[in-house]
Amino acid sequence: MRSNSLQNGKNQPKGQENWLSAVIGKMPPNAVDVEGSILGIILLSGSYSNEKFEDAANILIGDHVFYKDAHQKVWAAMKELNVSGGGVDLVTVNNFLRSNGQLEEIGGAFELTKLTMNTGGDIRFYDYCKVVQEKYLARELMSLCWEISATAQSVDDIFSTLADLEERLFELSVGK
Repeated sequence: MRSNSLQNGKNQPKGQENWLSAVIGKMPPNAVDVEGSILGIILLSGSYSNEKFEDAANILIGDHVFYKDAHQKVWAAMKELNVSGGGVDLVTVNNFLRSNGQLEEIGGAFELTKLTMNTGGDIRFYDYCKVVQEKYLARELMSLCWEISATAQSVDDIFSTLADLEERLFELSVGK
């Protein structure tokens, strides 16, 4: 069981990239354009969109993998539509986001449509997923290192902290 000495980076407040950016003094690793390509390819996949989503979901381990908040929301909408058995395409995602009051949060229908304009084709889809996953893991490692540094200065039980660290590194290595 994880103690409170090390917080899981996935549990950081919304805008994780903002606090990490402030700590490291520059933009954390990301590939926002590649994220958009993944989402755009899925939106354009037509009758294969649910299959394409499942392929991506097997590589990308959750909403938090996406760096851009709007992309996290689009991915979450796709996931919800897929789980409910609905189609995942531009129209259904647009309607889902609108009905949940999130369409304007992502920049509106135009921003959603823009995702479909720069996809680069789906031949590189799996490579794109791998790039986004790698950038996420780099951010998580940076976050973990910062947390370790901050925790190590005032830790009471170093062995418990080391056990927590070992657990976090293992989770990252197996994609949790």
